[in-house]
Amino acid sequence: MMRRQLVTRVRYGEPAPAADPVGRDTDALHSLSVPALVGVGEFDMPDFFEGGAILREGLRAGEVVVVPDTGHLAPLERPDLFVALLLDFVGRLPD
Repeated sequence: MMRRQLVTRVRYGEPAPAADPVGRDTDALHSLSVPALVGVGEFDMPDFFEGGAILREGLRAGEVVVVPDTGHLAPLERPDLFVALLLDFVGRLPD
């Protein structure tokens, strides 16, 4: 997957950047009323920690869970831990 993406970028150039539909305005997030689990990988880039904090604030989701020993692809890097976090979150949802 990554190789194909890199080859495509070399062949055709970088794709045009897309506008962030939320940006820093969390008003759109406040209109949602769904439970959310916000997580970032321990070794992820700093802007993902910032994005997690913005999501947490906008969704009023409690805290940001830092998934230890992972980068950006926590569900793939530590599926056992990711599933445990997800099942714990789902188990605490109201009926």
